[in-house]
Order: sequence, then structure tokens, then C-alpha cells
Amino acid sequence: IQLVLYKYLFIKAFQAGNIKHLPTDFSLEDYEIASGFWFFRKLSSNFTPYTLKAEKDLTLDGFLAEVETFLQKVVENMLDASIPFSDVMDVDLWEEEEVSE
Repeated sequence: IQLVLYKYLFIKAFQAGNIKHLPTDFSLEDYEIASGFWFFRKLSSNFTPYTLKAEKDLTLDGFLAEVETFLQKVVENMLDASIPFSDVMDVDLWEEEEVSE
């Protein structure tokens, strides 16, 4: 979830005009925003992007809406006293793609 939130927060900050160090012609539609990993054991290898299965079919606005819906559900579940605490979430949308080191 952390990597998805990084991507979400970057997009929202850019849309709000809070990121000033990008080229003036930068557009979210022209670039793929990706979060992912650099593995310390393989620093010579390339960046390994992290994506969720549901992301493949989503537009930028669809991605933002899915993240917001997910976060809303997480907070609602956290505040619902009738739902026992669990460290495992069962949400199909957030199944991750396999990332190899």
C-alpha cells in the first residue's frame, strides 16, 4: 500500500501545483508515474516497478478514485468497533503483481 500511496500523493501534489522542480512542459498524460524498488543486492539492475493488478485497466482519474475508495474503506474499518483487528487485508483490488528481485 505504501508504494501506491507514494504514487497517489505525487499525482495529487502535482495536480495542486505543489511540485515546482519538474520541466515546465511536464504532463501526467505524457509520462507513466511508477513506484517501485531498487534492490540493494542488485544495484546494477534496473528499477523494478510495482503495480497492482487493478491498475492495468485504470485511467489516471480511475486510479485516484480507486485509491480514495480504498482509503475510505480502510478508515471506516479501523473505526468500526464491530470489526475485529486483523493485520491482513482481504481486498482483491489490492492484489499485487509479483515482483522479482
